[in-house]
Amino acid sequence: MKAKSTGFRPITLCLLTWLLILGSVPANAALTLVWSDEFNNFNNANWTHQTGDGCAYGICGWGNNELQQYRASNSSIVSEAGADGTALRIQMTREGNQLFSSRLVTQGKRSFRRGRIEARIKRPYGPGLWPAFWMLGTQGGTWPAIGEIDIMEQRNSEGSNHGTIHWQDHNGLYANYSGSTPLDGRQWHVYTLDWDHEFLRWSVDGVEYHAADIRNAVNGTNEFQDWEHYILLNFAAGSSATGFTLGQSAEGTAMPQNMYVDWVRVYQDSNVPGTSCTGCDTITNPGGPAGYTFCANENGTCSFSGSASVAYGANGAFVYRSASNGIACNNATFGDPVPGVAKACYFQPGGNLVTLYQDCNYAGYSAGFGEGDFDLNALQAVGVANDDLSSLRVAPGYQVTLFEHAGFGGASITLSSDDACLTDNSAGGLNFNDEVSSMRVTADSSPPIPEVCAAYEAEDYVAFFDTTAGNEGGQYRTDDVDIEATADSGGGHNVGWIDTTEWLAFNNLTIPSSGTYTIKLRVASDQSGGQASIDLNGGNIVLGTIDIPYTGGWQNWTTVSTTVNINAGTYSLGVFAAVGGWNLNWIEIEGTGCGGGVSPGGPGVAGATNKRLKIISACPTQPMWIQWLTAPGIQFNAPNRHRLNTAGDYIEYDIPDVGLAAMRFWPGFGCDANGHNCTIGASGGPAELDFTCPPEGCAPPIDSKFEITFACIDGVSEGDCFQNPSAPGQPLGRNDWWNSSVVDGFTAPMKVQVKGNCPVGPQPDGPGGPPGGLIDCSQLTWSSCPTNENLSSNGQYPGLSNVDLRVFNPATGAQAGCYSPSGKLGFSHWAGGFQTYPTTDPHLLMYACPTPPISPEQCSNGPAHFTQYRTSVHAKCDTYTYPYDDGVGLSSCPGATNLSYEITFYCPG
Repeated sequence: MKAKSTGFRPITLCLLTWLLILGSVPANAALTLVWSDEFNNFNNANWTHQTGDGCAYGICGWGNNELQQYRASNSSIVSEAGADGTALRIQMTREGNQLFSSRLVTQGKRSFRRGRIEARIKRPYGPGLWPAFWMLGTQGGTWPAIGEIDIMEQRNSEGSNHGTIHWQDHNGLYANYSGSTPLDGRQWHVYTLDWDHEFLRWSVDGVEYHAADIRNAVNGTNEFQDWEHYILLNFAAGSSATGFTLGQSAEGTAMPQNMYVDWVRVYQDSNVPGTSCTGCDTITNPGGPAGYTFCANENGTCSFSGSASVAYGANGAFVYRSASNGIACNNATFGDPVPGVAKACYFQPGGNLVTLYQDCNYAGYSAGFGEGDFDLNALQAVGVANDDLSSLRVAPGYQVTLFEHAGFGGASITLSSDDACLTDNSAGGLNFNDEVSSMRVTADSSPPIPEVCAAYEAEDYVAFFDTTAGNEGGQYRTDDVDIEATADSGGGHNVGWIDTTEWLAFNNLTIPSSGTYTIKLRVASDQSGGQASIDLNGGNIVLGTIDIPYTGGWQNWTTVSTTVNINAGTYSLGVFAAVGGWNLNWIEIEGTGCGGGVSPGGPGVAGATNKRLKIISACPTQPMWIQWLTAPGIQFNAPNRHRLNTAGDYIEYDIPDVGLAAMRFWPGFGCDANGHNCTIGASGGPAELDFTCPPEGCAPPIDSKFEITFACIDGVSEGDCFQNPSAPGQPLGRNDWWNSSVVDGFTAPMKVQVKGNCPVGPQPDGPGGPPGGLIDCSQLTWSSCPTNENLSSNGQYPGLSNVDLRVFNPATGAQAGCYSPSGKLGFSHWAGGFQTYPTTDPHLLMYACPTPPISPEQCSNGPAHFTQYRTSVHAKCDTYTYPYDDGVGLSSCPGATNLSYEITFYCPG
C-alpha cells in the first residue's frame, strides 16, 4: 500500500543492478521475540485506526484513487477457523454506493529497524480488492523519501503475493523494486520480512522468494539503513494499483469481504548491538528503573547501534541518556550519581521519550532521549550539533523543555506534543529553530485537559424569539425558528437566517465550581460583522460577546469562542444575536472539573447512587411518556411511564454504584392520562410493572430504545456488586454495556450522547464507545422505512421478496413505526394476517440469527447485512440494525460515577 504526498510522481520502475540472494536466514542469527500482538483483544497500546478518505492526512483517496473509506468499526476480534486463537478481522462492507474498511497502524506506538517482521494472514480475492501488510518509515519527510516496505500485498484475483520496497533514490527520484511468488492467499500463510544492514528478504511459509541488496545504501536506499519503520494492516478497494479507479465500483465482488490476521510478531537478533548486551561483566542487579533491562556494571560497555534509552545508577538514583553507535557505561559519560556505590547500566531498546530532528518535518539526522537533563555535552555525545534542531516528537505523558543556552539557561519553551517545525514557537522573543543548546525531559505537568461541561444542539432550544413567521428552512420543528439540514461534520440540523435581536435559550447548564470557562459556538456566515451575546437566566447575567466572522459561506463552518467567569450553580443559557447574519450549529461550555469530563470520577460506594442517565424530550407537539423495563427480579427505584410535556423537559435517573442490569428505556406517544394504552410505544411488559395495552392489543416491541447494563463502579468490592443475571454467581463487571437498538424496528428518532470518558473503538474489555461519544439518529424517520424489502433469504422463499416493513395501528390505521426484517418476520402483534415465524424457522433464521446455531460470522455474511433496512438506517446513523451488525451501536464504557448518558427522543414520524 502507498502513502503518497499529493505531489506523487507516477510509478516507474527504476532499472538498477541488484544482487539477489535466495535462501534461508543466516544460520548464526539468534532471533529473540521483542514484540507481538496475538489479537486476543484489541490493544490500543499497539494500534491506531486511521479513518476517513485520506484527505485529513493530505492524501485524498489514500494517494491511490482508492474507493473505500476507513473506520474503526470495520475491524474486530473474532474466532476464525484455523487461527491459533482469536484473530483480527478487517471487514470490507458496502453501504449503498459506499465501501467501508479499516486501516490500523503502529505509528507513534511501535516501530522497528531490522529483524524479522512477520504475520499469519488469510486474505480475500476479488476484482478491486487490495489487502496488505506493510511498513513505512518514521522520518524522512513525505513519501517516498520515508521509505516503504510491502511484506504482503494482494491485488484483485491474481494468485500471487508481492514483496516490494519504495524509496527516493540518490538522484531524488522515486524508485521501487518488487518480486512475487505464486500463492493462494485464501488459506492461512505466514508472510515474513528478514531485514539486516545488507539485505531485505521476503518469504512465505519459510520459503524465500525475493531479496533486495541495500549494502552501503546502494542507489540511495539509506531509508532502509537508518530509519525505524512502523507497521500497517489495511484492506483497500479499487485504486490505481488494482485497475479500479474513482467513478468505478467493485460490483463484481460480493460484500462483505474479510481479511484475517492471526498474529503479528517481531524478532531481533540478540547478537546485534542495540537489541541486548552481550559480553559484559555482570553484577547483582541493584534495582533498575521499571521497564529497563540490566546490561553491564560500572566501566562496562553498552554498545548500541540503534536508538535506546539508557539508565545509569544504583539504589534508585539514575541518570537517563540516549545511546546510539555505542556508549560507555562509566563515570566519564554519565557522572557519578551515587558516589562510593557500584553502578550499573540499564537499557530499553527503542525507549525514546523525545526524539530530536535536524530539520523541519522530522527530517535530517535524529537522536532519541529518555527522561533526564541533557546539557550541550550530552547532546553532542550522541551526534546532535549546537543550535541545529528544527523539529521533535514527544511520547504521550511526557514533556520536553528546550533551552537557549548550554547550561539550561536563557529563554525556554516546554512542549508536551510533537512539533513539526520549531519556527512557530517562541519564548522570550526567541524563535527556537536552530536555537537549542540543552534540554530537559520530564513527565508531563501540563494543566488538565478542559472537559465539556455542557453541549447543546442549536435546534434543541427550549425557548426562542424570532422576528419572522414560519420556519424558513422547513426542517425539524414547526415553530418560527428557521432550521435547515447542515453540511457541517456530524450532520443533523442548524439554526439559520439569524437576525439581529433573535435569541435561543437552553436549560440545565450545571457549573460544578466557580471559575473560568470557555464558551464555544459553531457558526457559519457569508458576511462579516455578526456578533453573539451569551447570557444566563434570561439575560440577568451577561457573560460576554463573541464576534462572528465571515467564514466563506452559509455552510462553511468554524468554531469561535470566548473565555468567561461563571459561579457554581445551575442556569438557563441564552444566545442573543446582538448583530445578526449568521447560522448556528451547536454550543459547548468547557472547563476543568466538570462532571462528565475526562476525569475518572470518585470511587463507587455500596448503597450510593449517581445521576448517570438523563432522558430528554425534543418533541414540541405532543407529550412523551418515558417507559422502562428490566429483567425479572431486578429492582429499579424510579418512576415508570414518566410524562415529558414538551421539548426540553427531561427526567434523570439515580443509578446504584453496585450496578444495574438489563435496563431498557423507550418513549410512548398518544397515551392516556396515566401513560397507558399508547398508540405508539405500547409494546407492554410484565404485569408486576403495571403495563397495560390498548384494546387492539400490545404493539410489537419495535420501539426506538436505549438498552444498558450499568457497571459496578470501582471502589465497590466485588462482594457488594450486583449479581450478573446472565452469569449466576458472578458480579457485574466494571464496564457499562449499552446500545441504541433498532434491531426490532423503530418508532421515533433518537440521539445518545456520552457525558464523560469513554475510549473510542475496540478496547481490551469491550468494543469501546462511538466516535465523539455520539450516536445521532435524529434524522431517522418513517420515510426511511422500506416498503418493498426482499426477505426471501437469497431467493429461498420467493413469497417474501416484496415485503412492506411499515407498522400500522390496527385500531386507527395510522402508521406507528417501522419493522426491522427480523421484527416483521417474527412479531405476531398487529401483524394483520401476515405470516410470522418462530426464531429457529428457516424463514426467519438468518435475520434473527440465534446463537447457536448461527454464528456471528454467518449472520454478518448473510442476508440481514444486505437489506434495504440496514442500508437506509445506516445512511442516517450508525446504530444496531441486526444482531451482529458488527462494531455499530453496541458500546462499552468504563463505569464511573461521573460517566453518564443523555438520551434524546424526538417526535415520531
